Amino acid sequence: MRLVNVQFFDTPLFSVCQMTWHLRNEGHTVNEMRLRRLLA
Repeated sequence: MRLVNVQFFDTPLFSVCQMTWHLRNEGHTVNEMRLRRLLA
């Protein structure tokens, strides 16, 4: 959750798909549906 918050405050216009892609590229295991619930 901390990584999501940090990234969200850096780039608040990222959609869920972009956020998922970014976190996966950094090597984190991310479930898109869970991320969707957290950002809602």
